[in-house]
Formats: sequence, C-alpha cells, structure tokens
Amino acid sequence: MSEIPDRVRSVMSAVQNLHVLATVDADGKPHMRWMGALVEDPKQPWTFYLACGKGSRKMQQLAANPHAELLFTQQDTWEVATLDGIGESVDTPEIRQLLWEACPAMRQYYSGVDDPGMGIIKFTTRCMELLSMQEGHEPYCFDLE
Repeated sequence: MSEIPDRVRSVMSAVQNLHVLATVDADGKPHMRWMGALVEDPKQPWTFYLACGKGSRKMQQLAANPHAELLFTQQDTWEVATLDGIGESVDTPEIRQLLWEACPAMRQYYSGVDDPGMGIIKFTTRCMELLSMQEGHEPYCFDLE
C-alpha cells in the first residue's frame, strides 16, 4: 500500500515524534525506552537522528547489535507506526547543530551543542509498519529497501 509512508508520518506528527526506541543487547535481550528528540535528515528521507547520553546503555547496545525499532502510538485513532532499521553512533558538527536547533528541550540535559556527553544515534529506516485497530488487526508493511 503506497499510502503507508504518509499515514506513518501522520501518526508521527500527531504524537510530536514521541516514541519508544527498542534495541537488543549483546546477549539478545530486548530493551525499550521512551525518547523525545527525533529529527529527520533533510537530505535523506526516513533517516533520523536521536540525542542521548554518549555512554548510555542504548549506545552500547547499538554498538553490539545495530538492529533497532522506533514505535509511535496515536491513541485517539488507535494507530501504531513502527520503523524497523539500523542504529549507529555518529558525531559531526552539522548533525549536532541540527539536533540542537530542532530540539530546544535538549538544553535541560546538555550544556551546549559541543557537550562531550551528548551522543547521537543515526537511525536508518529499512521498513515500516502501520497497525490500524479500526481497520482490523493485520499490519500494513512498506519496505524501503
């Protein structure tokens, strides 16, 4: 279904990009946590940057196993959008500035754009899924590869 990417974006927008990041540790154990800062790369659609602590468990988990998912839930319409992809640590002045300008709430966690404790995850979407409870329980999938 070619409208799936538009519907996924609609869910993401409706929840102001508030999402759950799922990673897997080196032993194969899954881990999930709420995240807020998410910025799409202006030159690469469906590639996102997330800010987090440079030494956080999520960064260690992605280094051991880069497979990850982002989950967005719009409760009023009972739609769930899931992005499946690859997460990796990146660090360039341009990406730091992009995140810093797009996510003012980061100022409560980091002293500035050059804070050495700020880590950045680059999430590259490989496929997406939309589950609409109003349309049944079968998810619609869209592969970007």
